Amino acid sequence: GLEWNVRVTSVESPQIVKASIVTFETYWNRPDFEPYDRDKFREAISENQKTFGEAEILLQKYTIRPEQKEILEKLTVEREIHQSFKNLVVAATGTGKTVIAAFDYQRFRDEHQQNNNLLFIVHREEILEQSIATFRSVLEDEKFGELWVGSHQPSFKSELNHLFVSIQTFNSNKERFQRLGENHYDFIIIDEAHHSTAESYRQLFTMFRPKILLGLTATPERADGKSLLPDFNNRIAAEMRLPEAINRLLLSPFQYFCIGDKTVDLSQVKWSAAAGSYDEDELFRKLNTEGRLNLILRTIPHYLSDEHRCHALCFCCRKEHAEDTASGLRRAGYSAEALTSDDSPEDRKKKITR
Repeated sequence: GLEWNVRVTSVESPQIVKASIVTFETYWNRPDFEPYDRDKFREAISENQKTFGEAEILLQKYTIRPEQKEILEKLTVEREIHQSFKNLVVAATGTGKTVIAAFDYQRFRDEHQQNNNLLFIVHREEILEQSIATFRSVLEDEKFGELWVGSHQPSFKSELNHLFVSIQTFNSNKERFQRLGENHYDFIIIDEAHHSTAESYRQLFTMFRPKILLGLTATPERADGKSLLPDFNNRIAAEMRLPEAINRLLLSPFQYFCIGDKTVDLSQVKWSAAAGSYDEDELFRKLNTEGRLNLILRTIPHYLSDEHRCHALCFCCRKEHAEDTASGLRRAGYSAEALTSDDSPEDRKKKITR
């Protein structure tokens, strides 16, 4: 189901009213929308709701969307025609990269009944939890795979054949992975692959020789200029960027409002080409000021009809900036928290939930 809340008049903004009507008609006639039927809905939920131990797991019913099918077909061409088995998929956030990876692996597993060991690796626990749930749903197997991150541990006797692991856990247990041998994993997926040029990922590329290596990212262009392509046969296998995803009605269109700021002059802040960023200390001194904070506080109610019901993210230049900004927002009466890499996984979950 999709819901739009629009406050507009046809006199002031006829183009928005027209866009709403056209978009509704587009949704109404799309094959992946269907009329609501209570009995059919309950039956579908019942079919996909399974009990695993004491915990109830709801397996989602996935079908391949046309744009996802296109990406899977491009991967087939890369492997069968070009004999390229190290593939990078670039797709905008929200278009279902993990679902694409799960269907890609399902296809591989169907073709390789015996040798289909999977390693799924990323840097965040939350992403791993979501990813293993997606794979279990696509494969229709609530017991598929093991998590190894944070408090999640594989069984003592586990052979780690289908593993969802964080890069931090991988590096902390390199000896155990080395004992598996370079051919242990047949299919390796690196999610958020723009991190893969970091030193923490390098041993992963040298330790294993999978039949298929699949990288997933929405942002292949790194600020430091390092290219991801050498690890993936020097090309992008398939991509769907943000403008295309919006044009295909997969993501909501958005507007940017740029606020003039006369309190800060960044023209003289040093830029480091090697780091791909401004000098952090200098940037911090320029941005972390009462004048800039007051400008933000004056601007928020100007653009929001009820700013106290808004859920928002503020991106800051470093930890102290985030903490000072959150403190300033709280003093102004907002509910705000700073979230940094110093937070434990438990604190991260609490803050995000709040």
